[in-house]
Amino acid sequence: MMILQSRGAEAADANLKAEKIRSLKHGDIIYGTVKKTFSNGTAEIQIGNQKLLARLDGDIKFGGNWLKVAAQDGEIHLRNFTPQGQDYVKSDAALVLKNLNVPQSQSASSILGFLQKEGLPITKETISNAMNLLKDMSPIEKGFQTFKAILLGNLPQTKPVFQSLLSIDQGNSTSKILAEFIDVLKQEPQDRTVESLVKMIESLKSSQEGMTAAKALQRLIHSAFSQGDPHSEEALSILQKTGLLSEGTKEGSILAAMNRFSGDDSGYLKKNEWLALQDSLKNNAELDIKQAKVLLEGLADKARFVGMDNQQPFQSAKNALSTQQPVKPQEIFRILFEGYSKLLTDGDGLLGENGKTWSLLNGNTSEQMKKAVAQMEDFAGFKGDMLQKDNKYLQGVFTEVRNELLQTMNKGDALYLFKSVLDKLGINYEAALGKGEIPGKDQLKPMLVQFLSENHSTPSKEMAQNLLHHLNGQTVASGDSGPIQSIIMQIPLSFMSQQTDLTLQWTGRKNEKGEIDSSHCRILFYLELKGIKETMVDMNVQNRIVSLTIYNHLDLKQSAESLSAPLREGLESMGYHLSSIQIKEWEAKEIPLMNISVKQKAAYTGVDIKI
Repeated sequence: MMILQSRGAEAADANLKAEKIRSLKHGDIIYGTVKKTFSNGTAEIQIGNQKLLARLDGDIKFGGNWLKVAAQDGEIHLRNFTPQGQDYVKSDAALVLKNLNVPQSQSASSILGFLQKEGLPITKETISNAMNLLKDMSPIEKGFQTFKAILLGNLPQTKPVFQSLLSIDQGNSTSKILAEFIDVLKQEPQDRTVESLVKMIESLKSSQEGMTAAKALQRLIHSAFSQGDPHSEEALSILQKTGLLSEGTKEGSILAAMNRFSGDDSGYLKKNEWLALQDSLKNNAELDIKQAKVLLEGLADKARFVGMDNQQPFQSAKNALSTQQPVKPQEIFRILFEGYSKLLTDGDGLLGENGKTWSLLNGNTSEQMKKAVAQMEDFAGFKGDMLQKDNKYLQGVFTEVRNELLQTMNKGDALYLFKSVLDKLGINYEAALGKGEIPGKDQLKPMLVQFLSENHSTPSKEMAQNLLHHLNGQTVASGDSGPIQSIIMQIPLSFMSQQTDLTLQWTGRKNEKGEIDSSHCRILFYLELKGIKETMVDMNVQNRIVSLTIYNHLDLKQSAESLSAPLREGLESMGYHLSSIQIKEWEAKEIPLMNISVKQKAAYTGVDIKI
């Protein structure tokens, strides 16, 4: 299993020199090699694998020296750390520890040697913190790289941060941790907290059912609001049970939308003709063709104002007006409802722009949408007393959707799957708290926090703590390193009858506004599937030009050639250009995700497919 690596390694690759210089503080001890000296009293110093310029105070010889940092007037000064009359050699750990007032021990010597080798600043505090964090590691060296990541990332040297990053560095699988934890939970007394955790983890382990429920809900909305659909009434009946139709019926939803759109325009629409039609809209009075067109134009303006950017259904309504005279506003809204419900099944699903537009038209909140999908998940598992197995129409919808998802996933399906899983995990729980928001309690992270605050068995609480560390590790390992931003995620997925983890690492610069620059970035995907086994996709984006490198144990050349055309078209629809796809053989040994450097890749063999 490939593992994620914390942002310390990425910082070292991206901006090592700046990070190291900024991390030097007054009083730090370093082991550096004097390479060159200059007439102005400065010297080029090699520290680990990077160089810096510093001013030398006192008599410091060429070659290796133990040096002490002294910051003066914003400039780095280095002094000889060797006491008068002594000449430390590189291995004199005992003397260095003695002068730092750190008790001599094997652990202290090992930590000092590691810091020295990596060219990291050495202080009494750093060595003491490392000894405290690594005391339970056997051997102690197993935690060195994690501690290095903390130093390079300027992260707090605390146990929770260390444990969180260690979980990431050790390559623990989210899916495996969840599976082991739920087995332990089922042995616990089943109180409300335990039952909620079990239900949440089961939902995460069957994430495809959530996607199936969302896709089925889209189908029901489309059937309910489509003229002449033979299952319209059945679909409406099910939607009523989900709570998605607040007015209870299709006509009630249409009339409610008419009422919302007929309200005070707050001054952003000034057309006298439009304002004169307010009563007609409220009362569903008949309109002639001219009035109907004015009404439709006003509705389209208002729709754009509230964020309904896709105006395709308005064009369909306009076309329908040429054959209907007179017409009632309710008929216009019926056409709009049918058009926007169809977009749900054609586009990016409930969580995309079309889902947002539908919610605006039907007056649904995102919370109502989530609850409706959760209700559909219960229906899919025959839970609750509303639907029985003999509801042939609903079960037919579920069967049809499941068969489709076994064959392919479109953009909307994938979007829903990823977003819903991340939401259930509570990845942004701390960010929401930091903004003063109240995160939903129906997320895994706050559930774990609640569980740990209660009286449960020691083994179950240890596993809960490990899982929480693992989830927090993804947040801690993500972050900024100067202008470079890195985001790490490991998402447990269930699809195509398989349970696996999708590992994703996004690295790129921030734009002028401090936001993610999607025109210049690198994205790594790692996935293990039954058929093609381990697969990594390395996606480089420069000025919206995309190059892909795919690593796998199999010969995927033919598959890549057949998929290159639709992939190119899909990217072009989003404003990107696909320049090339390279298929390369997977290296036999296990490698950390971010350690696939350009030099390592050069050793692979493969074929280039130029687009």
